[in-house]
Amino acid sequence: MALLGAIWFALMLILFMINAVDFTLPLWSIGVAFVGYLVWTEVVLIRSICPYCTVAHACAIALGTRS
Repeated sequence: MALLGAIWFALMLILFMINAVDFTLPLWSIGVAFVGYLVWTEVVLIRSICPYCTVAHACAIALGTRS
């Protein structure tokens, strides 16, 4: 999971740097949907909230304000 997140954040950074807005919104939407799944997994299955994951989730959602 950490590798997927790192790849996603790196790809979003590259897309923002080259101003490829057409690609950032769909990629951001996929990322936010995955964040929803991860939060559900933390709350329902694991029953524990990871503070580091929560920061990463907030950063992923905040990237949508840039799009």
